[in-house]
Amino acid sequence: MAIRVFRCSDCGHRMRLTGDTCGYCHAPKLPHQRLEFWVVLLVLLAIGFALYMALT
Repeated sequence: MAIRVFRCSDCGHRMRLTGDTCGYCHAPKLPHQRLEFWVVLLVLLAIGFALYMALT
């Protein structure tokens, strides 16, 4: 069973975290609805935290 986290901005269909488009209307996902966005954000936060801990 897939976790449907976001709603499509065009049709309101609940979308999965994976994939680049809505499964119902095939509208492209917004950048913050893409898995890659969250992975990059998490990595940057981890690097920032590590630097903060190293400098204090």
